[in-house]
Amino acid sequence: MRILMIGDVIGKPGRETVRALLPDLTRERSIDFVICNGENTAGGFGITADTASELLESGVDVLTSGNHIWDKKEIVPYMDEGLPLIRSANYPDAPGRGYLHQGGVTVVNLMGRVFMGPLDCPFRTADALLQKFKEEDQSKVIIVDFHAEATSEKQAMGWYLDGRGQRSVRDPHPRRDRGRSHPAQGHSLSDRCWHDRAYGLCDWLGQGRGAGAVLILHAQPASGSNWSLCVERGSG
Repeated sequence: MRILMIGDVIGKPGRETVRALLPDLTRERSIDFVICNGENTAGGFGITADTASELLESGVDVLTSGNHIWDKKEIVPYMDEGLPLIRSANYPDAPGRGYLHQGGVTVVNLMGRVFMGPLDCPFRTADALLQKFKEEDQSKVIIVDFHAEATSEKQAMGWYLDGRGQRSVRDPHPRRDRGRSHPAQGHSLSDRCWHDRAYGLCDWLGQGRGAGAVLILHAQPASGSNWSLCVERGSG
């Protein structure tokens, strides 16, 4: 299976670009499934039923979102009515869904908490969902769209999920970190590298740190501190 993931589509120019390019790209690259972050398609902030429909008609299968999902309140009633649009699963008691099973693929939305709003823990939420999916056994491919701001949190989530099954992680807040790989799967974590049978992370933020580290921390304690909210420092 070949899966295409599209980052933030911004306003009318973004929608027109998707409409113009996606059909040919899907055909030329034999794309089986398309995921697109659509939370900024309505004037650059938020999403409406009309802008969602435009992307779906262009060939998108599932729409993901992030912190701007609530900017256009008129979308809220549609989020519980079958529209293939998901919001971050770690929003507490929010309308809509945080994941979607479709076409043999499970798409999950999670959002980080560093420099973002107050949310439930994305790491604990990921644990609960992965256990649920294991019991349901509905999809062989799990895609996690992790919408986060801080490099450390994105890298920590990447290490936290690495090697835990057939899943891919992306981030719609692009930064400058390129060409990394997680040893459990051994795949390059670049902006062009997406794997339908393995985990991959798109995280472009460049920081002064050693390869395989999260800021100045080692990966394991950094992941743990995100999960427990306790600070643990590495030796470097």
